[in-house]
Amino acid sequence: MAITSSRIDLYWCNATDNTCVEFYKIYDASNDNLLGVTDGDDNDYSIGGLSAGTTYSFYAIALDCSGNESEPSNVVSATTLTGVTTGVPSDVLNLNYSALTATNATLYWDAATFPAPLVEGGYRIFDGDSNLVYEYSGVTNVTITGLTPATTYRFKMKAFSDTYVQSLNFSNQIIFNTLTEELTVPTDVTNLIISNITSTSIELSWSAATFTNGVGGYYIYNTNGNILRTTVGTGTTTTFTGLAECANYGYKVKAYDTAMLISNDFSNTVTGDTICITGFTSFNIPTAVSTSSYGFGITWTNPSNILVDSQATFTNAVFTSTNVSTDWIRVSDFNHAVPTGSTVTGIEVEIELDSNFAAVEGLILELTLGTSAVGSSKSDSTQWSSEWQTRTYGGQTDLWGLAEFPANIINSSLFGVRVRATNQSISFDQAQINTIRTKIYYT
Repeated sequence: MAITSSRIDLYWCNATDNTCVEFYKIYDASNDNLLGVTDGDDNDYSIGGLSAGTTYSFYAIALDCSGNESEPSNVVSATTLTGVTTGVPSDVLNLNYSALTATNATLYWDAATFPAPLVEGGYRIFDGDSNLVYEYSGVTNVTITGLTPATTYRFKMKAFSDTYVQSLNFSNQIIFNTLTEELTVPTDVTNLIISNITSTSIELSWSAATFTNGVGGYYIYNTNGNILRTTVGTGTTTTFTGLAECANYGYKVKAYDTAMLISNDFSNTVTGDTICITGFTSFNIPTAVSTSSYGFGITWTNPSNILVDSQATFTNAVFTSTNVSTDWIRVSDFNHAVPTGSTVTGIEVEIELDSNFAAVEGLILELTLGTSAVGSSKSDSTQWSSEWQTRTYGGQTDLWGLAEFPANIINSSLFGVRVRATNQSISFDQAQINTIRTKIYYT
């Protein structure tokens, strides 16, 4: 039904008969008075001139070409609105289909919006002639069964509210042909796992399905069975970004092939909580610097320049042979103020660097506790540019291989970072570092 303050629109699924359906009679169920007659090809009827805020009840009877009447339909009741409706549900967008077989098709669409005071009622699916054929609530994808093989179908949609106010316009119309025979669907997806969780992202991976009819891709669903993403091709990983921090998310997956057939069952369901990041420091520059030998005698000139965040002042080291490394240059005293009692969840390091001839071929970066390296080092073999560039290492959930890094140590002069530049195949160039900054994430 669709309802206003003075009108109720009725819809029904068409009756069937061994000859024909000639007419439908619409009755007032409160007194069995005939309200109107509509053609047998129709499946809707509008009743106007009603009083606002009043409950009405109706039923319908079908007549065949010989005048024989069907049994009365079910009785439907509805209350007209008490005033003028100021809003309608948005039009349904991006209606599409998948999982096509000889007798089934899955339809999916973007959820409509319902402006206050409207509340979501559901969705109506119409055929190409605008006849209502299906009605669903609480979903944005449905599998329609019982279709005829090798047949063309056309569908379009409208959303409706709990008071049966409908979208103004139909969605886009989809057209498809059911298959002439049943084909083998892809195998079910297995071994779905969650990994690399941050405060705003979750990565999924799974074992590949087997595709008899050619690889299509994968549908990623939430735990309610609504499609969140469609991947194309053989890839078996995807990452959701822009998530809310400190929130729970759940996923499951199905495979689809080039015939748009879909796996029979969902994969295992996985859930994960994005990390709760209650705070982070700014990128702080150091206030102390020192150097230590690495054995090749390639020293840093003017190392204190690294304490000034300006490209006009920098420290540099000159390579004079191949397969060598500079000395270590260590910075500390970043003046972080991670709150006492906080748990450090990640350490991020920025280095601003360049080289004279773009021939410096790598670096090694380590965290330090005093003068000793701790945790796992970061090795980067990317060639340095001849223009200043900022490289970032670590992140909000990266503790560099350590189980923990206490906040009081982070805040002290013991916490530091050291780096050395490497050169493999070019005998002369100059490595230059403007500054090194650190950022601390904590809960």
